Amino acid sequence: MNAVIAEGRRVNPAVKFTCHAYPYFKPNPLYGNKLNMEYPEQTVSWFFLPHWDLNKVREYTKVVVKDEKKYYKDGVGIPFLGIYADENKKSAARIADEFKILREEGAEGVSVASFGEILKDPEMVRVFQENLK
Repeated sequence: MNAVIAEGRRVNPAVKFTCHAYPYFKPNPLYGNKLNMEYPEQTVSWFFLPHWDLNKVREYTKVVVKDEKKYYKDGVGIPFLGIYADENKKSAARIADEFKILREEGAEGVSVASFGEILKDPEMVRVFQENLK
């Protein structure tokens, strides 16, 4: 990934990069800050049941935000929230709790998937409207 980014910057030095760092790699699931990009998106909240405990969401968010410049000075750690509206659906209240954690931990942005699923649920849309002001 870093080789691709370097080539992109060679072609256009003004280009900015973002990417959802996936898949999840043990023993270092939060490796996105090792990617030489401006906006590494790292998973702090899982899509599938069982949804991660909110303490884990907070722990991962802290690392994403605190370590955003650990390897590259221009990095802005972006927490990624996994959201599906199928049998793994999270409640709007749960998503609101996740947004609260992001705010409390100082996140400067958020990335989510999947927007199409979010737009199907008016309560979820309301939570996003309230939290993306």
